[in-house]
This record gives sequence, structure tokens and C-alpha cells, in this order.
Amino acid sequence: MKKIVCLMFTITVVSLFLSCNKWDEPEYNMPVFELPEGSYLRTISYIKELHTLGTIPALIQTPPRGDIYISGYVVSSDEGGNFFKSLVVQDATGGIEIRVDKTGLYNEYPVGQKVFVKCSGLYIGDYGKYPQLGVLYNVTQVGRINTLLLSNQIFKDSLPDIKRMYQYLGAGYEKGQPVKITSDADMAAHIGQLVMIPDCHFDAAVAGEPLAYNDIDFTNRTVYFGNTSIFLRTSSYAKFKNIICQDKPFTLYGVISVYNSDYQFTLRTGADIDFQNGGAMQTVQEFIFDASSFNVGNWRVSHPESSSKWMYVDFDNNKFMCHLLKSDDVCDDWLISPLINFTNYNDISLVLNHTLLLSGSLQDYYQVYYSTTDNGSDFNEADWHPLSMLTSFPTSYAESNLLTLSGVGNSPFRIAIRAHKYAAPVINRWDIKSIKIVR
Repeated sequence: MKKIVCLMFTITVVSLFLSCNKWDEPEYNMPVFELPEGSYLRTISYIKELHTLGTIPALIQTPPRGDIYISGYVVSSDEGGNFFKSLVVQDATGGIEIRVDKTGLYNEYPVGQKVFVKCSGLYIGDYGKYPQLGVLYNVTQVGRINTLLLSNQIFKDSLPDIKRMYQYLGAGYEKGQPVKITSDADMAAHIGQLVMIPDCHFDAAVAGEPLAYNDIDFTNRTVYFGNTSIFLRTSSYAKFKNIICQDKPFTLYGVISVYNSDYQFTLRTGADIDFQNGGAMQTVQEFIFDASSFNVGNWRVSHPESSSKWMYVDFDNNKFMCHLLKSDDVCDDWLISPLINFTNYNDISLVLNHTLLLSGSLQDYYQVYYSTTDNGSDFNEADWHPLSMLTSFPTSYAESNLLTLSGVGNSPFRIAIRAHKYAAPVINRWDIKSIKIVR
């Protein structure tokens, strides 16, 4: 009986404690910035005019009564990995790149965030005629503002608001979208600004290639529109670098810059390139590798000169075909598909979902072939014909460049993935999760 009484007393005390101690939700303070008394609010255009393009950076002097500020909206984003340690801020008079020594800026300064920037004590300069704001570096360059000083230079005001941003930017932005670019004159007038370029197309020669390659810091793809062109500049660190250049029209959204006489365009995320007329590739057939691929799936291997071979691996929640090139091996290993048969062979291509830590310029070690005469058992290299070269070798799983199957004609065919090492010693591992036939 005493135990029951004690238990009931304990429950009562706990209940009273919980009911009397309500936890308050943390308060959120909306960022609000007011110009200090005596300060000067200037336009971005005014700040850029303090520097002559092609000369050393100019110090923005502090007036006697207070500091100089600019205000505007953030229009860039490093979320996609294509902007690096920079913010592009725009007002109704123009835009400017602010160099800062910090990554992950989109978390604190997303697109549509209004900011005030204290310019006094900073330097205004340019890189290849592209205006930049920051600190002085090596006398002749604009450097990055130290991350510890950011809170004393860049101030947020209110919550991000893209609708209000477009209203603030004024002429050309009235429809709630970036200003439309159609000519060289338009590009020259909107350096460092958020824009859109409709009705673009790539050169047919790059169709099927990725936006950027692993082994090049930046890849420039020429984009044509109207009677002119611009370089689409994509970093090897961009999360969307493996987007395939397609032979169909598209619209670009992003920031225009310039390097001397060349106009450049920088995407923020993969959503900033919008292919029209059904831009997404249609998957006709997909082979996803699993434990049954070699028996039920009828895949097979041929390795006429190898001590190694393709193998299926199930490791760390990934299932893939794996080939490891050892440094002292000569190898010629073929991973061969079952027979593939379609009713419509028009405009089909192949793409791998793979990863390969490529050492040096060794692309010719890794090739894809097709055959319309392989009988499914006996291997004869003369039956096989190479597709275009693989040029996209991601360091984590991603799609390769597009390999056209136009040579197949209208015949049933097989494909083969070939790892062929015949020269310099090297160790590379090639993992393939899946293979898609697309249209």
C-alpha cells in the first residue's frame, strides 16, 4: 500500500512540474539595418566610377562625417559550387562582385537577401575589366575580405524576398523575372547583373558532352543566341557539371561577367539552364547492376589478356560493376551486355552512371563499344566498333557524357565496356552502377 501511495505521489509531482514549466520557443529577430547617423548611401554605379578599368585598385576613402555604404540584393549563389568565395550584389543602377574569404555563403546570404555593404576602407578594382570590391592584395589586385571582418562590412536587412528584389531592381525586372538579354549591347549594359538569355543553343559539335570536365578548373562552352554568343563558364567543382549539352534550344538564368573582351555567363545551380521542347532525356532502357546481372541478366565478361576482370560488388549501400587496374598488369577486359533490340532506333545514345579516379590523360584506357555481329558467346574483337570517347570521369557517381549510338542502324546490338591498359603503370578503379539508353 505504501508503495502505491509513493508512486502516485511521484506521478503527481512530475505532472505538476511539467505543467508549470512550459518551454518558450526561441525568439527570432528579423535582421534590420539602419544607416549610422552621418553615413552616406551611394549607388553601386557611383562606387564603380571611383575606379578606372585596367588600373590598380582604388581605396574608397572615409568622408569626414561618416562611412560610405551601398545597398542592394544578393543575386548570386554558391549553392551549386559554381560561385566561389564571392557575392554579387545588385541595385537599380548595376551590380558588383564582392570578394569574401568564406564558402557556403548561400546559407547566410541567399538570393533575394537585401544587404548593406560598408565600402569605406575597401578597394574597388577589376579583374579583366570585371569590377570587384574587397581588400587590397599584392598592390595590384582586389583580395577577399577576411571572414572575421564580414560582420563589420556586410549587414543583412529583412528576410530574403525575391519578389521585392525584382521590384527594387526596376526596369527590365517588372515581370518578376531577370532582365532579358538579346544582343552585345544588352550584355555590355548588364555586367555583374542577374539576367536571362532565351533561345540559346550549343554548337552541334559539343552535343552529348558535359558542361564541365573534372581535370579542367573551368570549362567554357560557347552559347549562341540571336546574332551573338557568350561563354557559359562552369567550374569542375560545380555540382551540376555533368549536365549534358543537348542539341536543342534552352534558356539561361544567371550572372553576366566579362574577361577583357569576352562575355561570360555563370549559372548558380543546375536549374538555371532550362532546356525546352522536353529538355529531359527520355530513358529507353536502363541496366541497373545487381547480383543477378551475370546470370539472369545475361551480362558476360571477356578478358583475353588479363589477370584481372570485371566483378560485381555490393559494398557500403552501393551495387556496381567494378574493374581495378593494378600497376603491374596489362589488361584488356570487356564487360558485354545482352542483346538489345528496339522498334525505334532513331536518335538513341548511351550514358553511364559511373565514377573513376582517372590518373593523367588516360582516357583511351576506358572506352565503350557496340556490336551488331557478336554471337553472345565467342569473343572476336573484330566484331566491335568504338563509340565516341568518354570525356566525363566523375570522382563520385554521376553521369558520363552522351555517347551516340547512331552507328547501330536498325539492328539489334550489344554494348561493351572496355578497360584496356597497355602502357604506363597506374592504379585506377572504375565503378559503374548503371547504363542507360536514352533518346
